[in-house]
Amino acid sequence: VILHDLVDTYDHAYELCERYITTNEQLITSRIRESHRQIRRNTLWVALYVAAVMAGTAALVWFFYASVVRPLRQMARDAQAFAASPGMPISPAEVEDELRTIGTHLRRLMSDVTSTRTDLQASRERLSQAEKLASVGRLAASVAHEIRNPLTSLRMRVYELQREWADHPIYSEDIRAVSEEIARLDDTVRSFLEFAREPQLALQSCSVAGLIDGALELCRPRLVENDIECRVGADVGALPAAWVDAQQVKQVLVNLILNACEAMPAGGRLTFGGRAVAVQAGRPLLQITLMDSGQGIAPELRERIFEPFFTTKATGTGLGLCIAANIMLRHGGSLELVESNPTGTCFAVSFPAVSEEG
Repeated sequence: VILHDLVDTYDHAYELCERYITTNEQLITSRIRESHRQIRRNTLWVALYVAAVMAGTAALVWFFYASVVRPLRQMARDAQAFAASPGMPISPAEVEDELRTIGTHLRRLMSDVTSTRTDLQASRERLSQAEKLASVGRLAASVAHEIRNPLTSLRMRVYELQREWADHPIYSEDIRAVSEEIARLDDTVRSFLEFAREPQLALQSCSVAGLIDGALELCRPRLVENDIECRVGADVGALPAAWVDAQQVKQVLVNLILNACEAMPAGGRLTFGGRAVAVQAGRPLLQITLMDSGQGIAPELRERIFEPFFTTKATGTGLGLCIAANIMLRHGGSLELVESNPTGTCFAVSFPAVSEEG
């Protein structure tokens, strides 16, 4: 009986163990399934999160590209198109770096703006000077015409007196002095009329060296008389042909040469140089420089030397440099005082060259 009870107890314990094992296995299986579902669910959420982050990143990248990079590149292209200069090549680093490209071209644009502002100021000053010259010219023409008619009558009367009293010891000298003064007045009136009338330009292709040689030939007696040595630099012969009115440009050069002679009464040296300085209206702009070894121009007078009727000479009209500057202005060039000091004065005459189209 005891053995039978022991067997029943063992069977019952075994059955309980089996049931415990089965229950644990079912619980473990359930936990595993739940873990798998949780892993799948978490994986899905992570995938969705990663996809959302990637989509947001892509949207931010596209927004940055569309709002910053693309306009920046367009600005770089526009800056290169409008500010790039043939004389300033773009380096490969600047092509790849839009910010550097924009910075480079902005600096060039600012330089161009500064240069344009300077040119505009110079043009404004030239326009103001031209308006003054026009007003003074009209006045000069009116006065000159009023003076010339009676001056012609006086000259004819003096000529008759010279014929009649040429051999008279008392009156001949007085008549000669009157005749010389009338001639001087006539030269003054002629200067007024040249200032008032602007002759038409007869533009043609001219050798720069030929223009200088022609002006020097006209002034040769005065240069020899003042013992002035003239030097023409080799750079003058290398200049292209000028597109100017030869006679009027020679008049400008002659005026400058004679002024240099007056600045060097005891002799000295007059040096001519030349160079191409810019391109204006499709034509290269040439420049002749005249440097003397005279006493220079006083600082307080340098700003006034191109004013009409301003002169430091006892017998001058003050129209020579004014007329010369106006001639070069009508050529599309300029006449400028480059420098002046106690060791000499340098003037620069600028005018257009013959273009490639002719």
